[in-house]
Amino acid sequence: MDSEAFIREMFNKDTALRYVGIIDSEFHIVASKQRVGSSSLTSDETDREFISAMPPVIWEAVEKVKPFLGQLDWFGIRYEKVLILFYCIGELIVTLSFDPGVVTPFMSRIRENIQNLSGKYLT
Repeated sequence: MDSEAFIREMFNKDTALRYVGIIDSEFHIVASKQRVGSSSLTSDETDREFISAMPPVIWEAVEKVKPFLGQLDWFGIRYEKVLILFYCIGELIVTLSFDPGVVTPFMSRIRENIQNLSGKYLT
């Protein structure tokens, strides 16, 4: 495995990409790298704790429904300041971080619908 080459190529393919992390099947960090010139919103220690702690939490939940819904492909978390995506690739989980302004038309449209209807029905 050449995780450094993988990360380098990922950064080359998408200029909006801020961070790449790779976690193995035991949730140990294989690689973790911030794009040069892109400042992290958290410390290196916090980044490492997050990318190794978040997947097991989600994994435990999704494993319960895997027999009914199939293999997990990816999951995402959108904070006010960052979009984080986790992709399951064989025995690895690839973690990607983007600024929250990246184009996510489907998710943004759904959020807009929820905001518009919540004022009418959920208040």
